[in-house]
Amino acid sequence: MNKLTFILTTLFLIGINSYAQTSTEEGYINDPDGYTNVRDEQSSNSNIITTIKTGELFQFQSSDQSIWLSVTKNDGTTGYVHRSRIVSVATKTDEISKLINNVRTSDPNNVEFGEVSNEQLFIFAEKFPKSFINAFMNSGETSQKLIIDELETPIHDMIDLKLVYQRINSIDSNTTTKRVLEAIAVAGNKLNLDVTK
Repeated sequence: MNKLTFILTTLFLIGINSYAQTSTEEGYINDPDGYTNVRDEQSSNSNIITTIKTGELFQFQSSDQSIWLSVTKNDGTTGYVHRSRIVSVATKTDEISKLINNVRTSDPNNVEFGEVSNEQLFIFAEKFPKSFINAFMNSGETSQKLIIDELETPIHDMIDLKLVYQRINSIDSNTTTKRVLEAIAVAGNKLNLDVTK
């Protein structure tokens, strides 16, 4: 093998390896502060160029090799966020699907579980709206009916129904999204609150 062939083969293999280890995914932040900083370089000492807030969907480059991941906001702004602050839409969809399955298969007379699951559904809908809609769409009709019933009857008064409605409404409109929005509107009506405004 001559030197040129060796160099080209090596570069080709490096390119394949790099491609295989990164992929573009949709994500949300998972930060108790309600936002996370986007930096211009892969360092906590670099400049903050913008922030990403809870519930805001963005694209990120998944990588096995870096603790700082490249992100792109919907407005086109790009930068870096520490991987500990990012959760993929797919990961949260799986987590919400498990909760929905647990709600469906658990004893409906267990009031304590009902309170916890009810609150958790609204938290997921607020913080991870696309994942919530995906999990809802992937569940069967029996589960969907149960979830609609839960959404129409929030147990905790600390839930910001207007914010939940707004974030779900920001997801691509389809029949499923409309069903969820209608259920949240019903919950608002029970509290004399128009969540659509």
